[in-house]
Amino acid sequence: MIVTLGDLLLDVIVRLEQPLAEGADANAVTKLGPGGQAANVAAKLSRLRESPHRTYVTSDVYENINDEAKYTNGQNMWESRSWTALPSGKQSLYRTGWHWKP
Repeated sequence: MIVTLGDLLLDVIVRLEQPLAEGADANAVTKLGPGGQAANVAAKLSRLRESPHRTYVTSDVYENINDEAKYTNGQNMWESRSWTALPSGKQSLYRTGWHWKP
């Protein structure tokens, strides 16, 4: 799942400090940044469909994900890709086909 929140002046990134668990609260770190890209990135990412990869994130999001959401048994669950469909040029992405069960 990709969540983007932003407007012309402000974008917000929320990083959980632990995995989500049903019925439990999760601590998070919130970062603010210059706006204007969240909706564009979300729209472009939603058009990507390469089975079994169902989840795509930008490199900025990947760098803020906790290691528990990146690795399982020492193996990186994410694959690095380059994306050139954005007006701003080449963008680094990560994709995964892993799914988690509570």
